Amino acid sequence: MQPIIFRQARAQDAVVVAQQLGEYYSEATGNAPVGDSFMDRVLMVVCQAIEQRDATIWIAESKGRLISIVWVTHISKVPWPGPGAYRWAYITDAYTSPHTAGTAWALG
Repeated sequence: MQPIIFRQARAQDAVVVAQQLGEYYSEATGNAPVGDSFMDRVLMVVCQAIEQRDATIWIAESKGRLISIVWVTHISKVPWPGPGAYRWAYITDAYTSPHTAGTAWALG
């Protein structure tokens, strides 16, 4: 088993994260190809999320290869009297490459 490293995506991860999202979208639509203009939009959104921190993208990698992502969007809640969190997190996307899905993972 290869160790899996879990970490937040950084700016230098944007292209590979966008590529993995493209793979995910292609699979979800019956392996229909996604066009370059769509991938450009995906890359722009990934870069924006990383730079502006309006979302946190968690990635799992093994042998230097991205194998899974979890996109967590941050939501500001309208304040309400009393105790409580005013900032929430919502998982909007999660994807694991089919090449590694269902295999044993060793956390490293």
